[in-house]
Amino acid sequence: MSINSKSVNWSRIIDEYIEALIRSRFNFVIKRVFELKTSTNYTRESWDVWRLGDPTDELEFHESIRSYGILVPGCNTLRRNLVVARRGILKHSNSSARIAVLVDCSGSMLDYKKWIYARDAVLMLLGFAMRYRYEACLSIFTNYNVWSHEWTSDHYGLARSFVLKYNPNKMLPHFYTSPVKSLEWLLRIAKKDMTIYIISDMELEELNKPKALESVFQALAPYNPKLVLFLISRGKYIVSKIVEIAVNAGLKDVKGYWVNPLETKKLVDEIIKEINV
Repeated sequence: MSINSKSVNWSRIIDEYIEALIRSRFNFVIKRVFELKTSTNYTRESWDVWRLGDPTDELEFHESIRSYGILVPGCNTLRRNLVVARRGILKHSNSSARIAVLVDCSGSMLDYKKWIYARDAVLMLLGFAMRYRYEACLSIFTNYNVWSHEWTSDHYGLARSFVLKYNPNKMLPHFYTSPVKSLEWLLRIAKKDMTIYIISDMELEELNKPKALESVFQALAPYNPKLVLFLISRGKYIVSKIVEIAVNAGLKDVKGYWVNPLETKKLVDEIIKEINV
């Protein structure tokens, strides 16, 4: 039995996939934030992502269907995970806080499917911002500012536009990676006390020529931003080097997370760790 491709509404299928992907990442981060922050035991069960290749008996099929209505393996398929619990009440509250997300879309992000996990990380940060009503802005970079969106409270609309734009396979040719142009764009719309998240595999020009990166960090310093780096790199020393550049430029609140390229899926864990601080 053959399938008539003309009868398949691919546009609708893609729309449903994107909606399920965004909803799963948004809901997932909210589940994890609240499971961790409101727990009172030393350890407890929490949600994790069930991915293709994991034992099938760990897939929480009914919970996945109940939460999302549609199954996208590796995106909104759930399993339980034992985590160290935290006591106390939610630290975050509705406020005028702002987050700026800058994410690498260079060709090297295709290796080890780094771009898939980076995409999920961005969606989780937007879901986090939506839950606490934080304004958000977003930029995709290679060695230039590929695409950007100014401050908005329409987190779902921003997420949808991002998913449609973010694909390393579709980038124009480029010879190096640098967040400088995206940081210069951010400087034009910068607001006091914002948090800047940079997600990259750190194949950066600035490792050998830090002057441009240091200069834009210096320009951002008067806005008193918090800088959080999620770096997928060959060694931790690269994280330390970028953190050092930022601190030397006058940024006072800088934090770096290192992810081994061979374990890129742990990027999601680092995102969860940061937003639960």
